Amino acid sequence: LVCLSVVLAGCAVLPAVEAGPLDAAAPMAAGAEDAGTEDAEGEGGEDAASDPRAWLEEQGLSLEIEVLADAATVVGGGVRQRSTTQALFDVGLFADLDVLAGWEGASVWAEWYTRPGRNLYDDVGDWQGTTWIDTPHGHELYQLWLEAWAVPDALRVKLGKQEGFDEFAVVESAAEFLNNGPAYAPTL
Repeated sequence: LVCLSVVLAGCAVLPAVEAGPLDAAAPMAAGAEDAGTEDAEGEGGEDAASDPRAWLEEQGLSLEIEVLADAATVVGGGVRQRSTTQALFDVGLFADLDVLAGWEGASVWAEWYTRPGRNLYDDVGDWQGTTWIDTPHGHELYQLWLEAWAVPDALRVKLGKQEGFDEFAVVESAAEFLNNGPAYAPTL
């Protein structure tokens, strides 16, 4: 709901896109190719003009929606021997403030997490978590930050609610593990 509000508010301040004269589109509508333009179809064969995500990106906005799911069964030991399916719904909105407001080197990120259902670690009986999405049930504004580069590629300021593991203590070689244990640096 928060992300939807941000998208709608952002769209309300965007300039209106005016259509060109009808005769300019006529050759393309009739099936003729315009030698001065590249193919408008993307990888999926969809017309780029009808893709709302491409239009949002042109306006300086990028919307990401991701659903992650894990299924596991405690087959021996643990607290309870049963199967558990977990899901994490992640919605993020990136705003390039250079495109939206002319603020060069500045951007905003908002991300919402929803984690419904029970946790596998309740059945296993551990405290570390069995997968990296094995978090308490809930809904939260996961991240909301403003980033501005005071000196391009040398000095930046980033303010807001951030996930520290996105910036610090990142163990790149552990990114593909299901369990989050290898992702923690031993010197953390």
